[in-house]
Amino acid sequence: MERERLAVNEGVNGTLQLCRHTLQMGGVKVETALAEGLPPVLGNGNQLRQVLLNLMLNAGQAMERSAVRRLTVSTAGTAGAGVELRVADTGPGIAPEVKDLLFRPFITTKRRGQGTGLGLSVSRSIVEAHGGTIRAENTPGQGATFVVSLPPAA
Repeated sequence: MERERLAVNEGVNGTLQLCRHTLQMGGVKVETALAEGLPPVLGNGNQLRQVLLNLMLNAGQAMERSAVRRLTVSTAGTAGAGVELRVADTGPGIAPEVKDLLFRPFITTKRRGQGTGLGLSVSRSIVEAHGGTIRAENTPGQGATFVVSLPPAA
């Protein structure tokens, strides 16, 4: 895998350009809170954009029946001098019986024909190949947040 030094905020902004229209057509208000002065990460820009795109579009779909449809994408530095990226939605949250299965292949909560159940599994593989972690935080009835942590470029 070809890797280079990447500015995470640039990746976020580029990914938002790709999906903002789709999200807005679904009535989703997009907000960002991008920290300044973040260290670069070492990675493959296309693969990391794929992760972000998957998380953002999943969030948009999760909010289809929500009265408030807000997607918040934020970045911050971590104690280990890496970068944390958060994608939060105001959807129904993740059902407790599904939360532990989220990152397994072919697990989906979408209606038949709406998804393959591979997006989060592939995203986890990409993040881990970059030396990072991905996890889901959840408040049933109030939304879900996916947190990607990446180490700094050496």
